[in-house]
This record gives sequence, C-alpha cells and structure tokens, in this order.
Amino acid sequence: MSLFDAAVYRLRARVVSFDDDLERWVERTSDQGDLPQHRTQVLRLRDYLGGMLDAVVQGTPVDPKTAPPFAGTVDAIPDLRRGVGSVHLVWDFFRDKLTQRDTDDFADHLGAADGLAWACYQPFLRAASAPDAHAVGADEVREPPLVFYSTDRTPFAQARTKTLHPPGLDAKDLEVFAAALQRLPVPVIGLPWDLARRMPETCLVGHETGHVIAEDLHLAEEARAALREAGLSHVWLSWCDEIFADVIGVLATGSAYLEGLTVELAGARDEVRTAPVDERKPGRYPTRMLRVALCEEFLGRVEVASEKAWTGTYGRIAGPYANDVPIVAAALMDRSWAALGGRKLAEVLPWNAEREQNAQTVGRQELDGRPVPVPFDTRVWVAAAMHAYREDPGRYASRELDRKLAAAIVARREPAKRSSAATREVLFERERTLESVVLPTQLREADRRAGAALARELGLT
Repeated sequence: MSLFDAAVYRLRARVVSFDDDLERWVERTSDQGDLPQHRTQVLRLRDYLGGMLDAVVQGTPVDPKTAPPFAGTVDAIPDLRRGVGSVHLVWDFFRDKLTQRDTDDFADHLGAADGLAWACYQPFLRAASAPDAHAVGADEVREPPLVFYSTDRTPFAQARTKTLHPPGLDAKDLEVFAAALQRLPVPVIGLPWDLARRMPETCLVGHETGHVIAEDLHLAEEARAALREAGLSHVWLSWCDEIFADVIGVLATGSAYLEGLTVELAGARDEVRTAPVDERKPGRYPTRMLRVALCEEFLGRVEVASEKAWTGTYGRIAGPYANDVPIVAAALMDRSWAALGGRKLAEVLPWNAEREQNAQTVGRQELDGRPVPVPFDTRVWVAAAMHAYREDPGRYASRELDRKLAAAIVARREPAKRSSAATREVLFERERTLESVVLPTQLREADRRAGAALARELGLT
C-alpha cells in the first residue's frame, strides 16, 4: 500500500468514526435512551455536520463511494485532513457539552438550567410563527440552547455575535470553528464552573437565553429600532443588547433575577455610584447603577416589588441618563413587537405578582421541609432557589436545596422533547408551496444543504 493510500484509509476511518459516534448519540437521545430531551439538538447537528462532511469528501478518494486504487498524491492530504478534522472539531465541541450530563453530580443541575432556558425560549418560538409575525425564516430557526459548565468567569451565551476560542487551534482552525459555531442550529449557554450545582444563580440563565432569543428571532434589530423611535441617544443603542437580555431575565424569574444580578454587580461604593459614561465608547453595558435601576423599572411594570439591598447600599440613582430609565423601559416593554406578531414581551413570557408570590412560597416551604401548595412551574422553582437562599443560606445548605430543587425540576419536566420543529414546519409551509412533501424530510435536507454550503464557503471542499 502506498503512503497516499494509507493516508486516505486513515481519513476514511475518521469519517466512519464520526458517523458511528453520532449514531451512538442518536440512540442515547431516543425515547429509550437516557437523554431524550436533547433529541432534536443531536439530530440537527447530525444533519448539519453530515452535510459539511459530505461536501468535504465528495469527489475525493476519502468518499466511501470511491474504490481503490485511489487517484491522487500526498499533496492533497493536508487539505483533506483539515476538512475532515474541522467537522470533527465542531462535533467534539458539542459532544463535550453533552457528556457533562454523564456526571451524576451535574446531571440534575444542568437539566434544571436547560429547563429554564427552554421555558424562556419556547414561548418566543411560538410567537415567532404567529400568522402576522414575519421576522424570521424557517432556515434561521435554531434548537433550544444547550447549557454547559465553562472556564469563563461569568455566564455567557454563544449567539451569532460571539465567538469562542478553544485552545490549541491555529488561525485557520479558529476561523472555521468560529464560523461554524455562529451558523450551527444549536446555541450554547455557558455557566462558570464555580456555579456548578448552584441553583440560586441558575436564574442568570434567563438573561443569557435573552441573548439567544434576540439574535435568533431578530428581536435585537427591532429593540434598537424601538430605542431610536423613543428618541434615545446612541449610548443606549450601544447598551441595547444587554438591556434586552435583562428584560428577559426579569420576565424569566422576577425579582430573583435582580437579586442574583446585584450580587454579581456589587463593588466598592464610590466606584459603583460614580462610574462615568464615555459617550464616545460607551461599551456594551450600562453603568451598574443604571442597570439595576432599569431592572427595578422592568419589575415595576409587571407589578413586582424589587429587593432593597442595592438601594440601601448605594442609594438612589442620579445624574446623566437616570431620567431615561422609564423611557427605555416603556420603549421595550410597552411595544407591540412585529417579530412576535404584535405581542408585548410580557405577554409572551409573563411574570406577575402571583408568580412572584408563588416563588417566595416555594422557597419558604422548601426551607421548612413542608409540602408545596403551588402548581409546578420551572421558572417559579428556579426563582424559589434564590429566594430560599437569600432568606437563610445556612438552612438552605443544611436542607441540601441545591440538590433537591434541581432534582424536583428534572423529575417534573415534560416528557415531550424540546424542539423547534413545530415552528420550523409552520414557517416552512408559509414560505414554500409543498406538494406531497414530507416536512421532516424537507427540514433535514435544508440542514444538510446549509452544512454543505458552509463547508464550501470556508474553503473546505
């Protein structure tokens, strides 16, 4: 066997290992498997990455349909190796996130975090497919976010505008990896490892899901338009993405989100109170005083009182931009969003005084070890963890409520798979005239075509 043929067979083995590994995950996420909630995430990755890989090997000796003796020389091996390796690289990234669920100590907490992300994401998926909502196309709809533990120091969302940089990659690999992650149909949300198994801070997942919602469903553009229409300055436009995500954080878990946020934002009093705004380079975030004031305003608009610890420490907000706070809140929360078929954000993801009271009740009852007289709601149970922890951290720990609340959420989650398929099918039918076509087949083919197109765009073919 020539060295070229040996290298080709090695690459063929890598293609087979990719297919075999993905099929194992397809089995694990089946109804009979241990991770059925992740079924559609894995299926869509299989189709998208499968389309990429097919485009990479098509017409080359690595293509299984090509019979030996192989035509070519070792000069072709580096490009073939990069193409096949790039597909493996992206799948490795997602597989690593999925396998965190194989550790018993992490499985329930990640399941609860996934549950909160889905509880926030699903209502917006439905709204985006309303008859008079036309912002997003079927080919743009992604699956629910996948939550994982990360070495980053703060929570983050892998939206289309953020790039992750795994270590050990050269410049070309990084280019391929970044482009693929921003186009793949499964977004991810990272939590710092120091929050592993920590239920109170899980409420921060609502904010990160807000970033995914904004990017995936084209609400980010409409949010900026809303602020412009309100006559707000360019500074607010720079902060718009984070402000929108804070709205979703508040609507996800109410005052629990603000309690979690204020702990993350706490700092030296003079530094927090007097933080300046650079109008030329305002950055991504409002000042900490402005950000908390905005969240308090968002809570007030759903008739929920905010906690007083922040104001008691730093006082009331004053100075430049303070008077804009209610204007910003009104622009975002009173708006009938075109991308949502004319609905308001709080109509799509409602939080109100009753849910707030339920969360506090669940927290108290769990602290006392008494039955909970409240209908189950993932968002309420996540919020309850923060309320219970802030009320009595010692009893929270001794009652092992991190473990118990996460297990309760996982035990009560709906058996139905988390999937964007219903939204994609509605949009697909709206956009195309289909005659005797099976929609699931069409959707799979669309993902494979998208994967192949990305491989060609990145020069992997």
